Amino acid sequence: MFHNLPTYSNLVILAYLTAMGAIGVLVSRWNRENSTTEYFLAGSNVGWFALGTSLFVTTLSAGWFLSLADVLPSRSDQVLWGGMLGALFVLVLGVFFAPRFLRSTVFTVPQLLSGRLDRTTWLSLSGLSIFLNVAVRIPLVIFWGSWVLGHALGWDMTTSALLIVVVTGLYTIAGGLSAVIYAQVIQAGIVVLGSLLLMLSSLGGPRSGSLLSGEGGSLFFLSSPAASGSTAPWPGLLLGILAVGTWYWFSDQYVVHRVLAAKNKKHALRGTILAAWLILLQIAVLGLIPLSTTESQSQSVFGTALDAVTKRIIPIAFLSLLMSSLSAFFHSTATLFTMDFYRSTHPGVDDSTLVLVGRLAITGIVVFAILIVSSIAIVGSDTTVHLRCVLTSLTPPIAAVFLLSLTWRRVVGKCALWALIAGELFGLTHLVAGAVLEKGDDTLPFVGAIAGAHDLFIAASAFAISAFVLVTLSFLREAPAMAKEPTPGERGSGTVDVLRSGFGARKV
Repeated sequence: MFHNLPTYSNLVILAYLTAMGAIGVLVSRWNRENSTTEYFLAGSNVGWFALGTSLFVTTLSAGWFLSLADVLPSRSDQVLWGGMLGALFVLVLGVFFAPRFLRSTVFTVPQLLSGRLDRTTWLSLSGLSIFLNVAVRIPLVIFWGSWVLGHALGWDMTTSALLIVVVTGLYTIAGGLSAVIYAQVIQAGIVVLGSLLLMLSSLGGPRSGSLLSGEGGSLFFLSSPAASGSTAPWPGLLLGILAVGTWYWFSDQYVVHRVLAAKNKKHALRGTILAAWLILLQIAVLGLIPLSTTESQSQSVFGTALDAVTKRIIPIAFLSLLMSSLSAFFHSTATLFTMDFYRSTHPGVDDSTLVLVGRLAITGIVVFAILIVSSIAIVGSDTTVHLRCVLTSLTPPIAAVFLLSLTWRRVVGKCALWALIAGELFGLTHLVAGAVLEKGDDTLPFVGAIAGAHDLFIAASAFAISAFVLVTLSFLREAPAMAKEPTPGERGSGTVDVLRSGFGARKV
């Protein structure tokens, strides 16, 4: 499987995978309440340190694996500005959105809008999020991660990806969100350590060979294919980044899930501040790493030893990013399905049944992910480009509906549904036009213009269309008699100590 690595490195990697799998077993034995709060929200007692490190490694893996590589003219600028915007977004999440989320005591982001929107609309938001996770985002992470496993690390893509998916699925199914966050605390430390070692090794002067076994270069985990070769004026690009960022940081269950599980708003704020600092630290560290290594026959003893350590840590750091992202997708998707759809159709169901449904949902997603792994060999390199284009085209309408419904009490539920449909149709038009143009059919006059537009410009336009439709239709309808936030009831309490405060027990 890891055929390009020495036996010692293989043993270290296998030990790491075994430790990750053991986390789920241990957490499942510690948490015997079998309650929905425990399984889906880690007992609502996630402390600031665990929350901050979990947010950091979650958003690092998805945000930089799947980054829009053509937004800025150079890779270093992309990392710099992307990271700075990420740090800003996560602070806004902690300061303005986290108190609202925690006050509503919800399990999912769509539930936050259930008191203002009709049932069809907020379930449509949840269903669209599930679809994007299962059909787009999980395959995207697996395809891109497999590409790095094969080309940058020289591993067997299918076998190694299959093992990673299975191990990640096992500890997520067994331990729920507590296991996911426990693992992410460890994974964040490995990622930071790997980045620091990579920086020191890169600053140590010429070396006798690449730090990686393949052709990926020392920044392999930041590289990604361009989403589009087209250009657009910078205001359009900026608005597109803001539209996609609003969806990702404030309305995406994948990210917000951790904030929903925070002990209280003080811990949520401190956790987001920690995540922002870790993101900025990562930018500073990676900014000192050259994009390529220099061949040389001479190197100091210290440099040789440092390279040897770095070569063993970097693969584990990448595995940490990949497993962190997959576990978050598995669990957040299962939470949306169980707590939004299953519970709403079975109002009297007990906690143990909901936990069982959640575990079965994760199992189904893992099986689907295994099928994706088996198709890696027949997937073209442009697949990730198309999948990322789907994300930038279809997610801004979710952000527009979420933001206006949360902040403007004049919103009418059915109008929000039509706004969502209008924005999604516009995004689908862009995707269809691109597919038609790719096949060489440019006879229709609008195909070239729509397909040639930059993805971020399409994102900004989709956001604006949804917002315009929602505001216009809401003014044409009678204002809601009462707008309120849902209160599904008190969540449970009690979880693993590391999740309760920084690294200490909850104060009573």
